[in-house]
Amino acid sequence: LGSWLAGRSECGRPRRHLGVVSLEVNPVHVCIARHFLDLARLAGLAEVKAGQAKDILPRVGEEAGLHACAFSFMDHRGTIFHQDFALLEASLSFAPVPHLVTDNTLNPG
Repeated sequence: LGSWLAGRSECGRPRRHLGVVSLEVNPVHVCIARHFLDLARLAGLAEVKAGQAKDILPRVGEEAGLHACAFSFMDHRGTIFHQDFALLEASLSFAPVPHLVTDNTLNPG
């Protein structure tokens, strides 16, 4: 899951964006992605969190605030997409006009 987030600064003022948050289950992929962000000097704009969406999405919602997810790309195995999407939807994380893209959601397919 990759998301473009907007939220509030520490002072409570609206912030244009927090950047990109990416969730990755494989710890090796997390290390590689973080390394490339460091090489590109983009670590201040993007973050890679380790773990499953069901465990991390609630925390991302708390950090970013309500209605902060303006764009979401979900690349899934088809059997769990609907659960993660429902979790994202229930957390009220979507912006008023969100843009959603999904891949690999049909199983088999």
